[in-house]
Amino acid sequence: MLEQAIQAINNKGFVGKLETELANRISQGSNSPIRVVFHLKGKTVQPYRGSNRTEYQNHFNTLKSHYEAIQQPLVNQLKESNQRVIYQSLYTPIVVAEVTPLLIQTIAARSDVERIYFERRGIPR
Repeated sequence: MLEQAIQAINNKGFVGKLETELANRISQGSNSPIRVVFHLKGKTVQPYRGSNRTEYQNHFNTLKSHYEAIQQPLVNQLKESNQRVIYQSLYTPIVVAEVTPLLIQTIAARSDVERIYFERRGIPR
């Protein structure tokens, strides 16, 4: 019962994996590309807690490789579909792209996609 309550809270504001505002925009029927944020599933890498500068840099290189591997299948699909990849986070499982609504719905069915958000930028990347 507690897990169901937590799931209900986590799903508030979403239609499946799509943020409600994005789902509403898609339902309008236009196939013009929309800027979206894909949040992918993946094991979180623990932060580095030491003080050795070399180990610290190695940790960041490991993070970069880890998240790049998580992002790559989606990035490949976007590029093969001639969609514009705008940003790939170096240290999180996030990709920002300009994608047609039809492809957004296809990508939402992927098992490696956690959530898809309408892009909002408060500050430049």
